[in-house]
Amino acid sequence: LDNVTTADGKVYGIAYTAKVKPGFWYRKSFFEAHGLTAPRTWDEFVTLLEEIQATPGIKNAIASGNGVGWPLSDVTEHFLIAFGGPELQKDLIEGNTSWNSYAVRNAIGKLVYLIEKGYFSEPTEWTTILEQWWNGEYGLYFMGQWITGMVADPDDLAVFSLPGSRGMVFSIDYAFVPEFATNKTEALELVKFLSGEKGQSIQVSQGGHIATVEVDMSNYPPVDKEIAKLTEGVETVNDLDDSIGGLWQTAFWDQLKLLWVRPERLDEVLMDLEQKMPK
Repeated sequence: LDNVTTADGKVYGIAYTAKVKPGFWYRKSFFEAHGLTAPRTWDEFVTLLEEIQATPGIKNAIASGNGVGWPLSDVTEHFLIAFGGPELQKDLIEGNTSWNSYAVRNAIGKLVYLIEKGYFSEPTEWTTILEQWWNGEYGLYFMGQWITGMVADPDDLAVFSLPGSRGMVFSIDYAFVPEFATNKTEALELVKFLSGEKGQSIQVSQGGHIATVEVDMSNYPPVDKEIAKLTEGVETVNDLDDSIGGLWQTAFWDQLKLLWVRPERLDEVLMDLEQKMPK
């Protein structure tokens, strides 16, 4: 509730649902057909990409979703968290760490290495490449949990985080009741229900959600149950570019689109991001 808590400790909203950005999605049937397994180390991850890349009919090992730039930002944040820890994500949001720091260069450097090797596709509109990935043109796709409601057979979905990652971005949906709402009493009853165990149990049963209160695991569809397990023992962090916002956010999206096609310009990208950070 940090995002809806005032400086003097008053809470003015509730978190009625959350969706995580857990990692790289794949089709179970695709992995089974080609004898592939989810990686447990960075070296195994690179080997997996090599194996997928060599599979007949595959364009690239990883599909790169794009829109205004946010799908690229999600996968970039995952690398920052995996190789710099949740602390790096928090420090970047607060402006306590430079984009030119070793921690940032090391984390994004791992991503750049994969881009240079050709494992990532060219950025393509995210719903278009989602269909192409589902149809077998790509092996992996980094996307948020909402993907479970966008495919024909969610039971064929599985996901893994980058090995060793200790954090995960939570996208939280908040609700609040305006002070001068016409039906304030009823509205408060509604948000109380939405944020409670019963409301959350109904919510997660629809698929594509993680409860913001403790609910029985039996309420989750199979694929979401596995995602819920992935969140155990990891630290939840806010979305980086959404938290910083403003003109910096659009600059971040633009610079990542540049990085995807010109990875050798990493130094320029990081310099621009540092210069545009809010002061």
